[in-house]
Amino acid sequence: MTIDEVPRLIVEHSPDALILLDHDGVVRWWNRAAERIYGFESHEAIGRPMIDLLAPAGGSFDDPPPDEWAPREMMHRRKDGTVIHVRCSLRVQRDADGVVLHRVCSISDLTAARVAADTNLLRARYQNLLESLPDAVVVVNDSGRIVLFNAQATALFGHRPPTAIGHPIEILLPERFRALHLPQRTEFLRSPRLRPMGRGLELLGLRADGSEFPVEISLSPIEIDGRRMVMSAIRDISDRKRI
Repeated sequence: MTIDEVPRLIVEHSPDALILLDHDGVVRWWNRAAERIYGFESHEAIGRPMIDLLAPAGGSFDDPPPDEWAPREMMHRRKDGTVIHVRCSLRVQRDADGVVLHRVCSISDLTAARVAADTNLLRARYQNLLESLPDAVVVVNDSGRIVLFNAQATALFGHRPPTAIGHPIEILLPERFRALHLPQRTEFLRSPRLRPMGRGLELLGLRADGSEFPVEISLSPIEIDGRRMVMSAIRDISDRKRI
């Protein structure tokens, strides 16, 4: 290995996503951590505007971006459409005349840390209350990931909290409905309101053993310490359907 190869090796094996953008915001470099975090391989990302790759539905990046960002938290979209929490910083390199040559983004995935923080917050305030309710209760945070799963939810779906928390809510839906549900969930999280889910539609849940069953779901937005979440109260209506 030559000394000239060392910087490239460091970039490729960095634990953070390192993304090089040209002056128009088009991706010119995409390291292995970016592939892992976002799901796009480098050949899929290079040559495309970063905003088209990563901006959540209805979201955007600063345009034009400032000369540099102090590290800040934001939400990005993965290739599969799921939303993740990230910490992103940006630096700009200019030529002698002050013209932007390129921008470097350094991005770390905070999704697991946000799930843990939201779960701890809910448990500290509402664990006893939610465990006492007769319905299965599942709470998701603003990225659509499960942050609370009460005992009735375990009995209904067969997942224990450690295996459910941190996963997108779509793990509780039959696979054929997940792609359709994802944009609907994203839209609801952007403008949440108290309402029944799927009015006029037959809703199905998916147990851990792969069996499906009809459900009735009520959605309630909640906000704790400025964090937006959605609580779902879920009932198995198999007996009602049989009658």
